[in-house]
Amino acid sequence: MGIKPLLTGLPTRSSRSVGVTLAILLPWFLLVALLIYWGSDRVPADLHQPVAIFPPPAHREVSPPAVDRSPGDANGQPVRFEVATFNLHRGKGGDQPAKIDGFRQLLNGCDIIALQEDVLVNGKTFSRQLGASMGLWAMEFPTELQWGQANGGNGLLLSHPPGQIATIPLPNAKGKAFRQIALIPVSMGEVRLTVLATHLDSTTDRPAQWPILIELWKSLAPPCILLGDLNTRPEDPLMKPLLAVEGTEDPLEIVARRNGSTQAAHIDWILTRGLKTISAEVIPTELSDHPVVRARLEWPEEPKR
Repeated sequence: MGIKPLLTGLPTRSSRSVGVTLAILLPWFLLVALLIYWGSDRVPADLHQPVAIFPPPAHREVSPPAVDRSPGDANGQPVRFEVATFNLHRGKGGDQPAKIDGFRQLLNGCDIIALQEDVLVNGKTFSRQLGASMGLWAMEFPTELQWGQANGGNGLLLSHPPGQIATIPLPNAKGKAFRQIALIPVSMGEVRLTVLATHLDSTTDRPAQWPILIELWKSLAPPCILLGDLNTRPEDPLMKPLLAVEGTEDPLEIVARRNGSTQAAHIDWILTRGLKTISAEVIPTELSDHPVVRARLEWPEEPKR
């Protein structure tokens, strides 16, 4: 009985099956990889989209304001209001409801609140949740998108509805951590002012972003307020041209001089033009790696009727 020769080089049934399987799965694998790459890419938000504005809930009981929000009285009393800026540190750590409650306690009584590193939590930004909780108008300013949704940005809370809002993109050479400036007109009774809110870069994009902020601040007619995380300390040379703009005042520095003390180092700023500082403070908190900066301001003259 003869022995049949072994056949080599010919595909077996199992190897053909593996080849067919790979041919079917490989395109799907590549498609999934491309989708992951596309979705994880950080891209700038579309500033042509209307700014999301959320009015305060109707008929909700809210905490009473810490300042007089009326537009003045018959005796010509000046208008006083309170502003704050706070970097939320993306709400990292801790339980979300506890975070919201802690944020609210730090910010209660303010008429104008600028928020940085405002992110989505359970489909809603911290600014939107805080606005509903505090009975304030809430605005969202996403700066970048990832996975088709906002991956961070800024927020603003107001005790009165905003006017026509403008957003200005800032230069970005890193391809991530996109930034912008929001310009918001605010009317509180007969008092009309402009708010600039921003969060500037801390590294390579700073030299290109600062001149834009300075020129925009310089172009505004008083009264106006600048709020935000500028990632710049008081002694930083970048601050000098901004502080040199005519009429610019730093409430924290004013209060420090009144008290005969030295201004504490900080990178979160409130600057004003055409307004009087009543008080200002830096409030450290364990809820963020940034403190809350608050200032109580006054319109120095009776509003024109």
